[in-house]
Amino acid sequence: MEKGLNTLSVAVLYCLGWFPVAVFAIYMKYYEIAIRYSQLLFVNSNIGDPTISDYLFLYKSDILFNFLIIPLIIIAAFYFFYHKRNILLFCIISLSLIILVLLYANLHSWGTIGRFLTWTAAVDAIAFAWQNPSFIDMYIDFDSWVKFFILVMSVLVLFLGVKYFSRSKLLIKVINVSVGMVFLVAIIAVLVGQTSAMKETPTNRNFISLALAALFKTPWDAEHFKHDIRNKGLQESFRAITQTRSHGDDSKYFGRAKDNDVIVFVLETGSNRFMNLLDDLDSFPTLGKLSRNSLIATSHYTTFPATSESLFSLFNSIYPPRNYYSTCIVSNNVKFEHSFPGFVSLLRDSGYETSLYLPYNDVVPLDHALHQNVGFNKIYSAQAEKNEGKDMDRQALEAMKTDISGWIASDQRYVSVLLTQKGHAPWPSRPESRSIREHGKLVAKIQEKWLGELVELIDNAGRLEKTTIVITGDHGIRTAREDPQLNAGFLDEYSFHVPLLIFSGSAFSQPTYINRLTSHVDISPTLLELLGVNRNKSYEQGLSLWDSGIEDRATFFLGNWYFGADGFHESGEFKMYSEVLAASFANKKLQFDASNLVEDEGEIMKVRDKTRQLYALQHEWLKQYFCN
Repeated sequence: MEKGLNTLSVAVLYCLGWFPVAVFAIYMKYYEIAIRYSQLLFVNSNIGDPTISDYLFLYKSDILFNFLIIPLIIIAAFYFFYHKRNILLFCIISLSLIILVLLYANLHSWGTIGRFLTWTAAVDAIAFAWQNPSFIDMYIDFDSWVKFFILVMSVLVLFLGVKYFSRSKLLIKVINVSVGMVFLVAIIAVLVGQTSAMKETPTNRNFISLALAALFKTPWDAEHFKHDIRNKGLQESFRAITQTRSHGDDSKYFGRAKDNDVIVFVLETGSNRFMNLLDDLDSFPTLGKLSRNSLIATSHYTTFPATSESLFSLFNSIYPPRNYYSTCIVSNNVKFEHSFPGFVSLLRDSGYETSLYLPYNDVVPLDHALHQNVGFNKIYSAQAEKNEGKDMDRQALEAMKTDISGWIASDQRYVSVLLTQKGHAPWPSRPESRSIREHGKLVAKIQEKWLGELVELIDNAGRLEKTTIVITGDHGIRTAREDPQLNAGFLDEYSFHVPLLIFSGSAFSQPTYINRLTSHVDISPTLLELLGVNRNKSYEQGLSLWDSGIEDRATFFLGNWYFGADGFHESGEFKMYSEVLAASFANKKLQFDASNLVEDEGEIMKVRDKTRQLYALQHEWLKQYFCN
């Protein structure tokens, strides 16, 4: 009996090493969820004057899991298998450190984009960091590494120090009493939190299980949506979800830019706040010159706050799926036998030379898969040239200018796309005296000068009137590291509203402004209409920019694995569903806070299910039109 009590007393010591992880998890819940969302959650629960029970309600699962269940499991394991304590110690230390790394990764994921780390985000972040290691210091500073090191050492010292702690009977008693007090306080806190009238939301679950679920598990089962889609068919399902009218006859713009060369210039982190073509066109002399024969979309939006997804929409007129890595697009066979449908591949089939110019090599698997299959005859990477000391963007631009000069000389039609990196935020060179908005505009002006070099080259060759030029942004600001003022975790104008100007001297005799809300999915159909390309439009999810059907449709803003939220614009109103909060929002602007909460349960579910239906559709759409 005495031996059993002694073993139990020593077994209690082994839960000490878990407590730094438990405290860090509680801190994460407080810092990343409670501070951000507690007031919004109180409003959502109709609680005007929260009490201690309401505050504890948010933590009760974390307290129960981290300060009762896990410690008791550790104690029981060492008590019943004390003879194998060395193996147990190795396993528990390993699991504790893995969870600590997961929590640390989520600390930066929440601090950057306002949500739990997903597998897609992890793959992209690791690939980007591998390619641009200098950016790591901008997201994870030295102090952060030191704090993480202290946490790791605390876990190791407390776990490995048990054999030294157990030599003192007094220390064993003190630790046992302290652990008992932790258990008692934890039980009281859980019981008090249970008395709250707060609504249950995903934020109430313990932080560790939420982090694991976000990394490895799809948050919902789309099978019942897919069943409905199979019954209706893809086209009919898409029209039902988006209210997009069937494509009518070709418009008056069809073929106006026939046989034009095409240049697509994409600003990295090209927010409308940095390049406002409605109110600040005078700041951009090249665009001011081009605007006299341009279509300018003043309310243009990207489809997703990440480059790969947004460019896929631009090239191929399709909304991104929830996760490309779970689709047929990213597979072992990077190169498909056929190119994806869109303006690049269709113009290549019409005899155009098609080329893509990149400052850096593709390291993100999704980038590689998309660029290889869009339909480019040539993909140029400045980094592959290994010219040390040269600016990669400048090198890509010069290569593009050289190729264009050759094609003009040989009277060869071409499509050339330049994806710059100069604008990629955050900006280490930004002086503190210069605001983020001012710096973003400055970087946009630098890139606009590069476009000016292309325009000058083409104009001097006498081909400007026979060239169609598209300038837009891939997305806007999308992390709190880029701008602390970002409403991270929510859809926002700052992340989605981007400039769009399409120059065509053949098609537009004066500035043509389009004020209706447009999307990146509309760019490919617009170009193909201007160039007079007859095609099967069934794969397109966008409309040409002048199509009146745009006013009646639902336009989507997707950001699930990035912001933990998705939304759409319909009937003059923006709507968003947050997976993190299990709450819907509605507003006249793409901007949300507690005042925009939707209270009706039926409407909450309608907003949620609309984007889930689209995601289910996209999986099948990619199979039908892109992979088969």
